[in-house]
Amino acid sequence: MRWFSSRGWVVLIALVFALFSCSDSGDSPPVEDTSQPPVDTAPPPVDTAPPPADTAPPPVDTAPPPVDTAPPPEDTTSSEPAPVQSKATYEVKVTPKVVYAQGLTHSGWGTDDGVPMDLILDVYEPIGAPATDKPVLFIVHGGGFKGGSPTQGQLVQWANYFTARGFVCFSIDYRVAKFYGTIPANWPTDPEEVQPGMSPDQLNALYTSGRDTKAALRWVRAHADDYGIHKEAIAAMGGSAGAFLVLMLGVSDEADYGTELTEAEDPTLSGLHMNESAKVGAVVDLWGGTGLLDALEVLDGKDRFDATDAPIAIIHGTQDEAVPFEEAEQIKAKYDATGVPYTYNPLDAGHGAWGEKIDGKKLHEYGFGFVVEHLGLTLVP
Repeated sequence: MRWFSSRGWVVLIALVFALFSCSDSGDSPPVEDTSQPPVDTAPPPVDTAPPPADTAPPPVDTAPPPVDTAPPPEDTTSSEPAPVQSKATYEVKVTPKVVYAQGLTHSGWGTDDGVPMDLILDVYEPIGAPATDKPVLFIVHGGGFKGGSPTQGQLVQWANYFTARGFVCFSIDYRVAKFYGTIPANWPTDPEEVQPGMSPDQLNALYTSGRDTKAALRWVRAHADDYGIHKEAIAAMGGSAGAFLVLMLGVSDEADYGTELTEAEDPTLSGLHMNESAKVGAVVDLWGGTGLLDALEVLDGKDRFDATDAPIAIIHGTQDEAVPFEEAEQIKAKYDATGVPYTYNPLDAGHGAWGEKIDGKKLHEYGFGFVVEHLGLTLVP
């Protein structure tokens, strides 16, 4: 071991050091790792916990709503009736026998063999008058609830006079006693309770004529656009039984003479335009009476006269033997009690005094002035 001197140890250590240095150097090529990463085939975990509840209150919108500053749409309908003329100005067009409703007619009172019949009216229109908002005169004939016709000469005269000055006139027919119309089961049966001297047939005809008259007026309003009329500018006139009927229009409640029967009892009720009003703004009463209103009071105990009634011109002959003058006095007393405007015009005449005058005016001239005043119409000189 002598040959392995200290110098030999130095050489040996140097060789070992060199050997380790070569093994750690970057000269050797890297070994490529071709192994694949493991594939996780397990499904993702499902979160079954419910979402946290939002307990915070919803935000409150404290901002004011937007203000619509646009003007309202323009109302193109006139708020006033069309003016009328003091002199005959327009040609009159007559359309006769226009059907306004139906009513049942029977072989006798209370029989179950009712069949519908057409109810008609005549229309008078002013040619060349304003197209819209014309006032109306609603005309009802007399005949003692036993007859009569809208073609009665005096009524035609009234219709032509008013129409030539700008009114539209409707002259109606209605069921009288001979048609045996449908009446309510509880309708009064004793004429003496309603109108002394009236027959049972006339008493029953009060109901059918009242029902038909209101049906006609509601039809007129339902056809306002067709005839260019103002719904709130309607006056009514009638003579004798017709005056009984127009007084009823001016005083009775809307439901009267229309709701006492059911459609099962009278199927023709379905066509009566019950959504329209049957009120008028003025009444010209020519020798009429309170019979239809008295019948209602016997029926339910209620007096119909009140402060909402239409103004009335009472015209009656003091020598009237058909409808006693006391009827006019009774109407006057009722109007005194309610405070509704009226004029009182006793005539030195009997029944049907069409040729009489009031303050030098013929009756249709006087009636025209009364209607113009109380409908608030503008009169063109």
